[in-house]
Amino acid sequence: MVVTMLSNIKINDIVRLNNGGKFCRLAVVLDVMKEHNSIVVAFVHPYTEYATELDVVFPSTVTSVTYDIVVQGDVVTTTSLDFVDKFVGTIPVTVPPLDSSWYSDTVGYEPLEPAEIYKGSRLTGVFDVRWNFKVQEGKEARQFTWLSDSFFEEE
Repeated sequence: MVVTMLSNIKINDIVRLNNGGKFCRLAVVLDVMKEHNSIVVAFVHPYTEYATELDVVFPSTVTSVTYDIVVQGDVVTTTSLDFVDKFVGTIPVTVPPLDSSWYSDTVGYEPLEPAEIYKGSRLTGVFDVRWNFKVQEGKEARQFTWLSDSFFEEE
């Protein structure tokens, strides 16, 4: 399932991850570690109403895809390049850093540039309708991480 353009994958590319048919997910590349045949990605989805304060919404006007995307700052994983089966597009603007400062309420990154991109609203707890969605997203990210770990152990 290795894509021939792997040597061209770069930070801010939007790619499709596929683990052989069980899970197929879009993700934005945050880091490329070719020496380890791996990438760090943040899961992406199109449901802007599900964006939380840890997510960044990129309208289609600032990406190369035809729909709005939500880059999830709290659903980040390292996975094998072998799971990338398609280049989908790119985010030509800088994604705000998805490090520990991103999770702080005191660091706002406001206004985000360009002005069309924004963060979602605060997740209020287990009764927030987005809670179960985030739980499921984390499970799927762990699935790619687990598969990636298994891949490296076999070598």
